[in-house]
Amino acid sequence: MTPARILSWIIAAFLVLAPVAFPVVAVAEITPESTGLTQAAGQAGLNNACGADTKACLAQIVGSVIKIALGFVEVLLFIYLLYGGFLWMTSGGNEEGVKKAKVMIRNAVIGLVIITMSYVVTSYIVTQLSTL
Repeated sequence: MTPARILSWIIAAFLVLAPVAFPVVAVAEITPESTGLTQAAGQAGLNNACGADTKACLAQIVGSVIKIALGFVEVLLFIYLLYGGFLWMTSGGNEEGVKKAKVMIRNAVIGLVIITMSYVVTSYIVTQLSTL
């Protein structure tokens, strides 16, 4: 493997892992105990994260899982879009390379639009289920 190829893999790994790792590092010091939320919840009579309404809690948990999955797919599609742009830039005028890159970019944009709309619909449905 050439050094340029190794560097490109390192950069790709960083771009994939950075959105996952940095928020975790940013909130590593924040806990319910350090903010006083546990004490406030106890005084309010809420013994768990859901309170008395477990149906709303289930909707929130399912919605969060779906949102995380959609976010992961969106990151993958964005990387696919970047790869299509990279192929276009490095095709050197080759018609087949440009055509392949255009198809990749078109498919990635369509996928991003579909996933974004799915995210919006999921947020709306989960909000409506939580308020029933």
